[in-house]
Amino acid sequence: MKITDRFADFIVDNASLIQSYTAVAIGTGLGILGCVLLNSHINARVLKTCTSRLYEVVQIQTGIGTIYGCVSRSVHRGPTPALKP
Repeated sequence: MKITDRFADFIVDNASLIQSYTAVAIGTGLGILGCVLLNSHINARVLKTCTSRLYEVVQIQTGIGTIYGCVSRSVHRGPTPALKP
């Protein structure tokens, strides 16, 4: 029996499973595409709104790409040291 015959038999025998696998693959692809689009939108918003001198933009590397975050300078760098008399 050839490989193509076995593949054809598999498709015929498991037609309902192939529909399920296709649905899962399409859903996963749409979910990843949505995450990438939302990531780029959030990054653009952070870069536009984080303009105060009290905040700074930090970069975080993820599996989707680089994420920007607006973090308070005192939180990011720690509190300023106390002045000694």
